[in-house]
Amino acid sequence: MTETLINKMVQKMHGDNLRIRLDNMVASVYFHREIDIKELQNKFDSAFYDKKSFPALIIRFFDIGTTVLLFSSGKAVVTGLKNLTQLERTVNRIIEKISNGKDTPTPSVDIVNMVYTVEIGTPFNLDEIAFNLPNCEYDPEQFTGLVYRPRGMRAVLLVFASGNMVCSGARSEEDVREALRKFYTDVEKYNINIQVPEDLWGDEEW
Repeated sequence: MTETLINKMVQKMHGDNLRIRLDNMVASVYFHREIDIKELQNKFDSAFYDKKSFPALIIRFFDIGTTVLLFSSGKAVVTGLKNLTQLERTVNRIIEKISNGKDTPTPSVDIVNMVYTVEIGTPFNLDEIAFNLPNCEYDPEQFTGLVYRPRGMRAVLLVFASGNMVCSGARSEEDVREALRKFYTDVEKYNINIQVPEDLWGDEEW
């Protein structure tokens, strides 16, 4: 799902005060075959392989904006992604080099991690949140943001006084909205005095 579609979906459900932007995505790709990465190195313009220092072929696609760690087992890790179009272009570029026009592999893809920026539009009193909310960490001398860990989720929210958040560990935009729902549910539960955007919940509950 592209950044534009994500923003449109969120605005439709929650109004204009809440904006979610996909900033980074990491994907694992499985080509289901062993690959001679030493030989493959010469087929890419920007590739590096040193078995003694790291067991993967490092490929940089500057025109796409992605970096690939390709292992001889046929597994690849793709970083630097901001949308699925980049992922598709990267995978197709690798397929072109390893298929040689025949016996084209059919890869499987798994989105490992997504990092989103969330613009709430209202400031937070991090001291008050940290004092009242049990499942969070806040040490302003070490890091300016408050770390909130929603129960039962692998996603983590970094909450900043400006009213912005960063959600890491999510595997979908739905995970981000669920983490936000749990954050504001806890805020209400522990009677924390922060302003909640009137249209945050939308016409329907999440």
